[in-house]
Amino acid sequence: WVMGDMQMITGRLIPPVGQGTSTRMFVSNGRNLPIPQSVEAFQGATTLEAGKGFIERAFGIAGLPEALDDRMARKWRPTVRHATAYMFVPKDVIYNETALLHGLDQADEAPAIIETMPYFLGVVNQDTVLQERRLRDLRKKLEREERRLRARQAAGSDYKKFAMRLLMDAHRNGLADLPSDMATEPELQAALTQIKQSKPGAGKNPEESELTNLYAQRRSLLSEIENVRRKSRATRKTLEDMKAFEGSVRRQYEKLKIAEHLQPASSVCPLCETPSESGIEISEAIHRSMSIVRSETI
Repeated sequence: WVMGDMQMITGRLIPPVGQGTSTRMFVSNGRNLPIPQSVEAFQGATTLEAGKGFIERAFGIAGLPEALDDRMARKWRPTVRHATAYMFVPKDVIYNETALLHGLDQADEAPAIIETMPYFLGVVNQDTVLQERRLRDLRKKLEREERRLRARQAAGSDYKKFAMRLLMDAHRNGLADLPSDMATEPELQAALTQIKQSKPGAGKNPEESELTNLYAQRRSLLSEIENVRRKSRATRKTLEDMKAFEGSVRRQYEKLKIAEHLQPASSVCPLCETPSESGIEISEAIHRSMSIVRSETI
């Protein structure tokens, strides 16, 4: 197995017929390691458990604790059994055009091989897994604290709303001053405590001078409103009169425009074209009147 400049050679004796497993294993690492051609050429003889631990450390999966308290985490820990697919490739996989690794085409073994792939590629190791679990724990704590904060804020807003209602009722009854909209919860609580500790009859009714001033302001406002209404009615009536006068002027002007069809003054009557001195005078008088009306209109 090669990762960068580092190399690792592992070997395990095949147990004889009738023996369940083999306890003899060889593990060696370094650079430019010679590939052994016989059992005697293997170096790094070790026990089975020590060899497994060495391979797990090489893949970065050694010493990972179980995540028994995390329901969303996987229920198994990657071990050397999941890395063998990357270390040993039999000839049936080499010749296979659909399977990349041994066991990847089997439904029961494929999930474990896929889970171990980040370890084999070197993007995940023991530290990253522990940090990921620590990050999940911190996120859960943060979510719990946020829920508690939202609950406290909701409770605080309800308390402030009820306290403001009580203080406004007390103000209407002359027991306290009007509370400020920017008052905090401690200030509202102090005001309520002060009202609770006050003796009956300690409140005072509004002074007569204050009522007199309020009534005077009311009369002044009503008078101003009435003046504005009266001015509005007068303005509306003036606009209506202006529109009526405009219509009358337009109609009179259209009537006077008929005289424009008369011919200029001559020695004949402008109506019957009979020679007449009176027609000349009438025509000239009409044209003079039209000129005066036009000049006044402009």
